[in-house]
Amino acid sequence: MLRRRRPPHSRPAAEAEAAFLVAGADGIQATVLLGQRTPEEAVALIDHQLARLFTATVRG
Repeated sequence: MLRRRRPPHSRPAAEAEAAFLVAGADGIQATVLLGQRTPEEAVALIDHQLARLFTATVRG
């Protein structure tokens, strides 16, 4: 069964953050392969984004 994709503005925050992280990781991968960034720099960038997500405060 095919599921219709929701527009980005209607996605839950966690789903949107996950989609952004995957897209960013794909982009970082290309920069490593092209020699624009070291693998260590790529891991540091992904670690930074994960830390931002998991240390964010919940506002309500």
